[in-house]
Amino acid sequence: MKFIKLRRRITFLVLGLFFLAVCAFLAGAQQKRTVEEFTSPVAGAPILKTHLQMGTDYAQAEGAVIRSNMKGQVIYAGSDPVLGEKVVIDCFEGWRVVYGGLTNLRVKAGDQVDINKAIGQIGYYPNANEGINRPHLHYEVWQRDATK
Repeated sequence: MKFIKLRRRITFLVLGLFFLAVCAFLAGAQQKRTVEEFTSPVAGAPILKTHLQMGTDYAQAEGAVIRSNMKGQVIYAGSDPVLGEKVVIDCFEGWRVVYGGLTNLRVKAGDQVDINKAIGQIGYYPNANEGINRPHLHYEVWQRDATK
């Protein structure tokens, strides 16, 4: 009799642990991101996307407000010798986005940002390497240590 009760308890414990493991697996599977989630942060077609550069350039009017298209935490907001002023947002799970060519930054390192949060305005930085001589947003999506 004691053996049967013990066996039932062990069976329920094992089933409960199995259920929790399946739930955790499904929850993790639903949170996996793909690069397709990282859509363009601005309207319009890219003016440049080549294998020679990391990211995509979008023509924008100087002074246009740029908004985050992903939730996350700002890990860098400041000057960059190539991109002018830039903002880097950690979107978690190994994903980061970079917004370059900005001015009048509205965020700082450590800030939490939501979708559609203003992060800065388009400044002017010519991209002599690629022949772009007009205001534009430079946008990069990184997964771990590689651009996508």
